[in-house]
Amino acid sequence: MEDMGQDKRLFKRARIGLLSLIEVIDSPDDSIFITSKSTVQNISKGGVLIMSEEPYSIGTLLKLQPQVELARIPVPLVGRVVRIEEIVPDESYEIGVMFVNLNEKQRDVVDLIMTKGDDAE
Repeated sequence: MEDMGQDKRLFKRARIGLLSLIEVIDSPDDSIFITSKSTVQNISKGGVLIMSEEPYSIGTLLKLQPQVELARIPVPLVGRVVRIEEIVPDESYEIGVMFVNLNEKQRDVVDLIMTKGDDAE
């Protein structure tokens, strides 16, 4: 029998509160391709949770540029929106983004960011 309360995440998450530039690469609903700033709430090897003023649609492909002081050369991360939750109506959204095809350098950046964060539940 399956435990319904069990966390189904594949990767450990780290809370970080890190500013990131977000650019829409592709959107299923032909949204305007904008660049905005969002806060990465937590990160794992599989993706990020961002707090955003933009309600990105499920399936939207995003390029994230975390503002990491330790990375001398910015390394963009690409991911697809898999979850959205409206926190404050028409103002604030939690967006779950799953990474897509990270290369070794990008995985190293994710590892670096995770070492600077706090363990999340």
